[in-house]
Amino acid sequence: MSTLGYTIKSIGQVINEFNTSFTGLKSKDIEKLQKRFGQNELSGQQTYWYDILFRQFKSPFLYLLIGASVVSFLLGETLDTLMILLFVFINASLGFFQEHRSEKTIQLLQQYIIAKSRVIRDGKEIMVNSTEIVPGDIINLQPGDIIPADIRFISIQNLAIDESVLTGEAVEISKTSAKLSEEVKNIYQAKNIGFAGTNVKSGKGSGIVVAIGKNTTVGSITSLTTGTKHTSSFEIGISKLSSFILKLVSITLIMVILINIFIKGPSNLPTLLIFAIALAISVIPEALPVVTIFSFARGAIRLAKHKVVVKRLSSIEDLGSIEVLCTDKTGTITENKLTVSNYFPKNSNVLLYGALATALISKDEHLTDSFDLALMDSLENKNVINQYKRLAELPFDPKRKRNSVLIKKNSHYELIVRGAAENVFSICAKIDMETKHAFLNFLENEGRQGKRIIAIAKKAIVSSKDHLPNMKEEEKNHEFVGLISFTDPLKKSAHHAIEKARDLGVQIKILTGDSCEVAGAVAKEIGLIDNENNVMKGDEFDSLDLDKQHKVVEEYNVFARVSPEQKHKINLLLREKYEVG
Repeated sequence: MSTLGYTIKSIGQVINEFNTSFTGLKSKDIEKLQKRFGQNELSGQQTYWYDILFRQFKSPFLYLLIGASVVSFLLGETLDTLMILLFVFINASLGFFQEHRSEKTIQLLQQYIIAKSRVIRDGKEIMVNSTEIVPGDIINLQPGDIIPADIRFISIQNLAIDESVLTGEAVEISKTSAKLSEEVKNIYQAKNIGFAGTNVKSGKGSGIVVAIGKNTTVGSITSLTTGTKHTSSFEIGISKLSSFILKLVSITLIMVILINIFIKGPSNLPTLLIFAIALAISVIPEALPVVTIFSFARGAIRLAKHKVVVKRLSSIEDLGSIEVLCTDKTGTITENKLTVSNYFPKNSNVLLYGALATALISKDEHLTDSFDLALMDSLENKNVINQYKRLAELPFDPKRKRNSVLIKKNSHYELIVRGAAENVFSICAKIDMETKHAFLNFLENEGRQGKRIIAIAKKAIVSSKDHLPNMKEEEKNHEFVGLISFTDPLKKSAHHAIEKARDLGVQIKILTGDSCEVAGAVAKEIGLIDNENNVMKGDEFDSLDLDKQHKVVEEYNVFARVSPEQKHKINLLLREKYEVG
């Protein structure tokens, strides 16, 4: 069963399926399960030194040179034979040295990334290497943890996960442990699933491991890329050049022999044959591979100065021949960091109250929620927060779509509510039509630009230190404070990069799992499209037949709400006509 299939299963059903419990698996069963399911790792093909060495001789042009050296040797041209073999040796040695060193560098870096996970086994929480996790394990999660496998949540406490690595959304996703009413098709809809490789931003939670290694969602994405064999444009070019030279040599041999026989007769045929072969060999540019490999090595050194490790030298040529560049949005074009973009009304304390509604944390913890961090950064005087004391909270709930915080300043108590505009509007006292119209205009204008918007409301309440109010019961007749919009800002280099690509004749296409509104707004801001609505949604793309999909991948520059599988398909369709990066 795929990971998304567990969204409609109850906690009890998942526990029974994996023969586990809330106290975790028994230690005596772990070895048997590890033999059955294997290690929790993405099993990519390991590259050995001899693989890299043999790779240096997989060029048709080198086969041509080796053939020429054999012929030269048979003709008694020892010096020519040695010179050709020297060029082959230099080419293979330089390529092997550069690529083997890059492979060793990557292996060295991987040694420093040994992930640990909190697992419940035999009723106790222990730390184990993430590679040792098996299906049925109970995983405990805290802020900052990277989820080691696909899990079905069984308990949560204000848990929010950053899934931008899979979905492209800069805003973390609030999770639930309840089963969903129907099975979902997309990652961003799976509210009760934690995906391997995603990051815990805030809250705590625990879940049952339902998939590990290559069976996880990120594992299936890896299988897509490793399972696709791509012949680079450089390899194709070298193959064509080798074919051309071989044809040229053959035609030269035939023409020289025929013409000589026609003029002088067949009497000196052996001498003529030797001369024709020597002439054909002289056509072959023996030094071309060496010149090419030196050029690539120089490019690899320049890239290394910019902290780029080049695993294969031929990839430098591939990079230079790209005609269409498919890119993600979040973290590539944008910063993957929310900032306050706008707020309304301008003369209100909406930013202050928004910052006061952050989740309660201990002195030893730091804010991790994207909205909280953005709001704190937006305050000109951050010390004003210290004048207030936060007493209690109702954490954000995906059903309520809001959180509430009780604060105190001197002897005055206030209940602040922060959340989705429609949910906050519903608990506010009646707002006059003119003010409400202004708020709705702000919502519409900011929403059209793909910005996230939260609403803030407050209420003065009567309370005391000994008797705190029931916060749920107090969520009525609030005073609406205002609206705040957030955006994931463009990187400073984004405009220049797009302009540079355009000057070089490279088409840019954005493939993101984020919403159409956000993707369209970003693409318009960088000048990629003129109309923010000119965006193709993943579901719409899948519904088209193959001919229309071919047209769409050329006509549209922005694709939103696309899954990794859809991104891969778009890439393959573009490769039929263009060199794609």
